[in-house]
Amino acid sequence: MIKAVKFDKELARIYDETRPIDSEGCCECFRDALQGINGKKDARIVDVGCGTGRILECLVAGLVRKEQVVGIDVSSAILEVARSKSSLRGVEFHDISVVDFAKSASNQQMFDVVICHWLFHCLPDWKKVFRACVDLAKPNGVLAWLEEEGDLYRVLDGMDASNAPLVRLFEAYYESVNKELHAHGSEKIAPSVRAGTMVRCTDDLANELNALGWNVQTQFKTHRWTRQVTVGWIFESIFERRVFTNLRRIPPGINLRAITKLKQRLGKGRLPKASDIVELKFWAKAVTAISSSKPMGEHLQHQTKNQVVQTTVGDV
Repeated sequence: MIKAVKFDKELARIYDETRPIDSEGCCECFRDALQGINGKKDARIVDVGCGTGRILECLVAGLVRKEQVVGIDVSSAILEVARSKSSLRGVEFHDISVVDFAKSASNQQMFDVVICHWLFHCLPDWKKVFRACVDLAKPNGVLAWLEEEGDLYRVLDGMDASNAPLVRLFEAYYESVNKELHAHGSEKIAPSVRAGTMVRCTDDLANELNALGWNVQTQFKTHRWTRQVTVGWIFESIFERRVFTNLRRIPPGINLRAITKLKQRLGKGRLPKASDIVELKFWAKAVTAISSSKPMGEHLQHQTKNQVVQTTVGDV
């Protein structure tokens, strides 16, 4: 049973503002994947794990028509945000898992392009969902996958980050939180992966597609962008709202007391002031792969028994 991360209404409402994306760079990452469907009236695109539609907003502004696009997500709250956007009126949205969506005979091998944007880290077993995405692509269809990363996300996941001011700020935040937890007789916590798995599976994904006979580009495109925010913004948007799943482990009362005490320390020692600017770096690595013209079953017949077991789609 695959348990995907679901976003409640509070997180859905503030999702876009706390997860910045560069529209021009996003279009550039997906341009190669979408160039083959320009002018094709019956071409169909599905965005798997479309969320609030922030990626689709970039694409429908210039690369595709809204009527070509289907967006699916397991979180009804986050789909409410996508459906409310005037820029996405005309896009077809479904509150459903991709595995259930792919089980429908009417959807199998029906899409010219399957988009997956920073999806698989939200899943305990990304390979099963990945295979469902593969089943949606037509012969000679395209799978376009974007792996998004950044200083902020790495610090949240407890990974190494080169942004020293951000690292110091988060270290002080967890120190303050743990003092409050200790005072209430609770165990300490440390930065951890936001959800699902720590996998950064661009290369793993390419290997899976190669094994299925797909033509995977040999050089992954990487796009980089930056966003400048104040320390105060980090407090208001990240710490106070607990907008990422791993911060939801911290009880609201504990979190509020920790933040209040930490604010009193700002500007002292090595900590920045609330008005100081922190430059957040983000980057995205794009994968584009073209499926074989052969039906999926023909490829599976040429795999060993163990390979078939490893790549069989399971239930969600």
